[in-house]
Amino acid sequence: MRLVMKLIAPLLGWLAFAAFRSSLLKSSRAKHQLVMKLFRKAADNGSTKALSVYGHLLHYRGEDETNRIQGRFTFAAQPSRGC
Repeated sequence: MRLVMKLIAPLLGWLAFAAFRSSLLKSSRAKHQLVMKLFRKAADNGSTKALSVYGHLLHYRGEDETNRIQGRFTFAAQPSRGC
């Protein structure tokens, strides 16, 4: 199962980015939660592009201070993960 997730992580990241840039349901909270969930899954499974976008979204558009702090930790983890 881990191998399958590693292989589809870039696809999940691409889908999340496409949904993020889509004008459909622009201010929907459900869309935001789905996009964040997809970025997190892709980032956790090795997609460096998804990790970068996920960190930026957490840092700049996090719902509370905890999310913003986690975004900063994601920024710190990016060089060690190859971003």
